[in-house]
Amino acid sequence: SGLEDSAEVYAVTVTADYPGVTYPVSVAVTPRRRQSFRPPPGAVLLAQVGAEAPQAVTVEPSGLFTVPAVRIADAAGTRLVIRRR
Repeated sequence: SGLEDSAEVYAVTVTADYPGVTYPVSVAVTPRRRQSFRPPPGAVLLAQVGAEAPQAVTVEPSGLFTVPAVRIADAAGTRLVIRRR
């Protein structure tokens, strides 16, 4: 459902809903406007996309991180949960 932004977890439902969209859609997600979830550069995070197995993601020197290949199967979207290890 909604956004979760705490010191330990960042979670959001990623959607792709626009005229002519053909599912599934695959996107890379780089969360930018995080308020509480601010792991340090070099930290290794666990990102879970829907029911898939978690994947490791490393925080860049800039403080950003990207979760590649987030699959969105339909207009309902896909839940993305990122946790500190």
